[in-house]
Amino acid sequence: MTSKETTLSVLTGILVIGAMATAALNGSLDSPPSKALPTKLIVPAVVMAAPIVAAIETPAPEQCTEPSNPFEEGSGHYAGFEYAATHGEECTASSVSFQEGCDESDAQEDEYDACVIRVTKVNN
Repeated sequence: MTSKETTLSVLTGILVIGAMATAALNGSLDSPPSKALPTKLIVPAVVMAAPIVAAIETPAPEQCTEPSNPFEEGSGHYAGFEYAATHGEECTASSVSFQEGCDESDAQEDEYDACVIRVTKVNN
């Protein structure tokens, strides 16, 4: 079911429930009309709730952020990030900062790839 279909189903359900609540609160044919609640008080509340539900049911499209080197240029972290981004392979380094830069690049690349796959599935 698409997001639009879900939203329409929810809105239809709200309107049906609102109509049923109005009928129930207005009483049955057996109750005197003087004890019934006015319909105009109930229906607007139900209709006003519909846009709120629609906003909750319709998520914003996901934006994928490409990997970006967050480290200060000239640092070991920066060099490790650039190395991993350029070579596309896991690196093993004797420098802790270089290795951490490599690991950050790999983590960002993995998250970006996973995001692209999710967005592609949603759009197809």
